[in-house]
Amino acid sequence: SVSVAEFVILNFVCILASRQTELHARLSLYRLWYIVTRDSGLQSNITEQSLSKHLLSLDELTLAPIPEESMLHEEELPVDDEIITDIAGIEAAISRFIGDEFQAAFDKHGSSSGGSQDQEKVCADVSLSDTDRISEVGSFHSDTIVPMTRLPRWHATEGIDNFKLSETGSLDAPDTWSVVTDPERYSLRSKTYLEDKKKAPASPCAFHTIEFRVYKTSTPLLHIAERLPSLKAYIQSNPRHFFLVYSRIVPDGKSCINLVTVSVRTLPKGQDPAFDCLWNAFMTGDDKFRNSRLKYLCKIREAPSVVTSAIWLSGGEKPVVIGKGYMDQRCFIGKNYVEFDVDISTSSFARAMVGKVFDHSKKVVHEEMLVIEGQSREELPERPLASWRWVKVEVPFIAIDVGDDILSAPVPAPLAASSPRVEAARSSGLQLAPNDVA
Repeated sequence: SVSVAEFVILNFVCILASRQTELHARLSLYRLWYIVTRDSGLQSNITEQSLSKHLLSLDELTLAPIPEESMLHEEELPVDDEIITDIAGIEAAISRFIGDEFQAAFDKHGSSSGGSQDQEKVCADVSLSDTDRISEVGSFHSDTIVPMTRLPRWHATEGIDNFKLSETGSLDAPDTWSVVTDPERYSLRSKTYLEDKKKAPASPCAFHTIEFRVYKTSTPLLHIAERLPSLKAYIQSNPRHFFLVYSRIVPDGKSCINLVTVSVRTLPKGQDPAFDCLWNAFMTGDDKFRNSRLKYLCKIREAPSVVTSAIWLSGGEKPVVIGKGYMDQRCFIGKNYVEFDVDISTSSFARAMVGKVFDHSKKVVHEEMLVIEGQSREELPERPLASWRWVKVEVPFIAIDVGDDILSAPVPAPLAASSPRVEAARSSGLQLAPNDVA
């Protein structure tokens, strides 16, 4: 006799094994189809011996040689006169882009009154004023991008940071993270999605990820932008920038692993009106609105078969709105940041999937992306908020152990901190009833 737990585990193992067998069988059938269609001589004489010989040889992976007479010589290469080939030309183009012409074009766009009445109503708070440009140059209200070289690094004063940034984005550098520089591999809702349900390659992210840290704590680290001293000081020392903090809390025995990414906005306000409309509604709305719109996407670039099989059994790499009851997601808003904390422990299924990834993390290359879901014509096409990649990490090695004595006191009402109405009332000195906070 076996226990219920053993029975469930045995069934899960059998499901994984059958899934692996099915995948191998499908791949063999695809190879056979390709071999037969590729070799015209084989089509007329198909035997079990010939098919077995081709399956074991891998000849279909060999590329045919290119005849020498068909190769282009240097003088025959096509030349595009419009391509800038010298450094001086590139510098001049950049200067023109961010110079007076760009400023004049932006001012014209900001002062224009075109568009439908509905869109004007939705975007009523998006237009820029001269006061914004003067007092908040470089922030998310500004019409220019603050150069990333002017933004200092966030130094980990709580311990040694072994999780390093890979400037090249290599998939073979262990214990590193990098920014996803090719988000077009992801498909997001297009401008015409409501009519034809078609998606399009993603545009560049509105936020640039500047740091990825892993912290080990005794309890879930909620509102890390306020409680972690180094991050709090970093955000406060850069008031001209607007930050996006995203934290995943993963249970690890008697402790918690907090995966924290910090991104800064680099998309100028006014460059993407659809994103500005949606972002304005996202920031001024309540927690219910934000939880129903923040969408999480992931891609597994490399992983053992046991990890990929478990992920595909759970639905694959489909986008998911975590705040719609899948897991506990909390939002905190400060003067120049917004933070989202996702507690993995609130979902037994998610905890099992993340545990499987952690068990084989030294062989996993994992990408993540955040998107605000567009649900109206004024909010489309979608643009990713931020995207990052972590490469073959050893979690115990990169995790920074943080004691309770280092952290600030926990926030008594974390969900209330994200309500603009509650924040405005508190700043004016009003006393709120429990029903108001809820």
